Amino acid sequence: MRSMRVVYALGAAVVGLAAYGTAAQGIVPDAPQITEISPPSAQRGTTVNVTLSGQRMAGTKELLCRYSAFPEFIPPAARGVTAQVAGSGDGQVTAKLTIAPEAPPGLHDIRAATAQGITAPFYFYVSQHKQVPEKEPNTALSRANRVELPCTLAGTIDGNEDQDTFAFDAKGGDTLVFEVEGFKRFAPPQNQQQGISYLDSFLLLRDASGNEVASDDDSSRLDALLTHRISASGTYYVTLRDTLYRGRGDFHYRLSIGKQPVLTGIFPPGGPQGRKVMATLFGFNLDSMGATSIKRMIELPAPGVQEYRVTTAEGISNAVPVTAGTMEENSEVEPNERVQDATQVSIPVVCSGMFDKVDDFDGFRFQGQAGQRLLFHITASRFSSLADTYLTLKTRSGKMIGQDDDGGGMPDARLDVTLPDTDEYVVFIRNQTRTGCGPRYFYRLAIRPMQPRFSVVYRRAGVDREGRPAQVAVDSVPVPQGGADEFEVMINRAEGQDRDVSLSLNLPPNVQGLSIEQIVRTKIDAKNPSNGPENMRESTVPQPVIKSGQNTASIRIKAGPELAPGTYMNLYLKASGTAGAQPYVVNQPLWLTVVPR
Repeated sequence: MRSMRVVYALGAAVVGLAAYGTAAQGIVPDAPQITEISPPSAQRGTTVNVTLSGQRMAGTKELLCRYSAFPEFIPPAARGVTAQVAGSGDGQVTAKLTIAPEAPPGLHDIRAATAQGITAPFYFYVSQHKQVPEKEPNTALSRANRVELPCTLAGTIDGNEDQDTFAFDAKGGDTLVFEVEGFKRFAPPQNQQQGISYLDSFLLLRDASGNEVASDDDSSRLDALLTHRISASGTYYVTLRDTLYRGRGDFHYRLSIGKQPVLTGIFPPGGPQGRKVMATLFGFNLDSMGATSIKRMIELPAPGVQEYRVTTAEGISNAVPVTAGTMEENSEVEPNERVQDATQVSIPVVCSGMFDKVDDFDGFRFQGQAGQRLLFHITASRFSSLADTYLTLKTRSGKMIGQDDDGGGMPDARLDVTLPDTDEYVVFIRNQTRTGCGPRYFYRLAIRPMQPRFSVVYRRAGVDREGRPAQVAVDSVPVPQGGADEFEVMINRAEGQDRDVSLSLNLPPNVQGLSIEQIVRTKIDAKNPSNGPENMRESTVPQPVIKSGQNTASIRIKAGPELAPGTYMNLYLKASGTAGAQPYVVNQPLWLTVVPR
């Protein structure tokens, strides 16, 4: 029996993020959308009335709420956020949100199921602490907002030179954590790679006399993370600003202050699927004694990424990802900076390492075959590591084969190499910036043969960020009762995948009346440059296929008259192809709403 690789996308909110380099960011003008939720956050275990602003939201009967990061790992009892709609109009929806005491802190998606379709997700933030909005002016110490700990402060650095200052009382001997969430929470993942500027936070802690006690800039990428053991009881001030004194209306932040645990990393950051891994957790306030590192046995029951948190009497930590892989795992063994000392591994393999000193090099050696194509892929930044990795591949005799800095997406390295000879090879990893070392500077290196694969994204005609016509990534389509809607399916091929990919609907149980067909348009007059309908001939294919050498297909989805307007569902489009010699299937979620014709 042949094995089959089946991939289920985690949820529609995540769909397309990996494909945004080829699908434009923007909106479909005639689609319903949420543009703001007010208030934008609430504390666990509370109920709050919210207003969702947007367009085409009349007839909203339900809000669909879901934890954003790793929804499949929420235990059934932790329902997160639930909503009860109070009223709706074209421009807004009012609702009551109930946040479960067990709801995971962090971002939760909210969608509106409107009469015209389901909106794209909009973020709502769940905090473990009481929410306190900043009040301007609060730049000077004399105008500082006084707050009671623990709390989460919500504010905006909305203009150049703006600084927000808060006063609080602290007890001597306590270790306080000041955690900023700006870039991580308010910069969409697809924007973080495109040079779009966001708040680069800086924290300054001062005593009652205004003397500097501690400060931090980039301990968590662009988000400041400051920990300080209070020497004497009294009043203290914390000021938050942009490092370069910039400001803008969307330079939002949340600043959590308290004795809650904070995770800065887990090493090793993963292990083989189905096994338990003894890992070292790094951070602050990780137990009742304020530990900065602890040992924990981590279970990895299913392949892929899952989150891990630490809970103490003072609260729950941030979520840090760990990965369950399908290859053998090795950790570096020091010393391994020289060829003869490099850690011996057999490919395919995943190697975990940590830079113990600023100028540290880690080496791994393996036997390679002539003509063998291998991928060397570093993962560090997704685990909150501060390492900026650089890869170098050499033969045992020192001949350079390849090197890379940011090929895996800044700042992670990625190297695609065809080995020239049957020989022993050594791959070296270093921290390119050489600005730090220790528990915050670790990595996970995968060495493996190429694995042909693909991902799927949906697109519809819309406008990009500058208002220009573009094919925009979507995860929801409206279909008229007894009619049809057209959208585009795009295949993002990777690592040499170029076989046919067939498309079919994977419907929920007991759902009938939906079907798809492929639309093929060809020019009537090949010499005529026009692509208008007057020069195009249209035909349909009942069993859609994206042929080898092609990446897109126009799909028409039909809804039968038996499906009533207002019916909505989360179904899957099944994309079937091959990964090398093995079948490869992607089940891509798609929200569908039946609308009046």
